[in-house]
Amino acid sequence: MTKSSVEVERSFLDRLEQTTGFSLEYWAREIKDNGPAGQTEIVDWLKSKHGFRQIDAALLSGIYLNDGRPVYCEKINCITGEVS
Repeated sequence: MTKSSVEVERSFLDRLEQTTGFSLEYWAREIKDNGPAGQTEIVDWLKSKHGFRQIDAALLSGIYLNDGRPVYCEKINCITGEVS
């Protein structure tokens, strides 16, 4: 059975720290401080420098460029915890 975009994004967020060793907050800072600016460039950078899979790099870059908010999930800022 195919997962919805919401399910894929939630699964990614639930396993991010376990699979990478770092929190979403860490990755947001890493992208901000050391990464490129555009979505395609962030995806390529996460894959080449940090070993992310394409789907995970795309999800993380999308969340980062969406001000830390999940693109498909509930309206909560995963970085600050603020609810919009």
